[in-house]
Amino acid sequence: MLHGLALAPSAMAVFVGYDANAVAGMLTLARSEELLTKSKLRSRRLMMARLTQATRLGMSQCPTPRLLPESEIRLTEQECAVLRWTGDGKTASDIPEVMRISESTVNLHIRNAVAKLGAVNELAATVKAAMPGTLH
Repeated sequence: MLHGLALAPSAMAVFVGYDANAVAGMLTLARSEELLTKSKLRSRRLMMARLTQATRLGMSQCPTPRLLPESEIRLTEQECAVLRWTGDGKTASDIPEVMRISESTVNLHIRNAVAKLGAVNELAATVKAAMPGTLH
């Protein structure tokens, strides 16, 4: 499914496409001269859908270390689990009950993940690890 946004004739259009898993891809196109009209956007809808999907697919399959340095970092299974629970709103004192480990072990996994990811705290580590899909 593709949605194009151009409220009036414009030099720019934003296309949002969704795949079968409801993952969105967004593509912004701009022109330096001729304006994009609604009729031009409609006539090129299928081509824009394909371009948006191809771009989204290509970007999702090739996270480059330059753009996502976290994609190169390998967290242990336990570090990932602790960060997933953190992302779900659990605190370091809640997680031991869920994972059946001690609070000091939870804190050790958090410290290790924060250090590996070069994050300033556990929330930042959770976000950095989630971006390249490490926590799935």
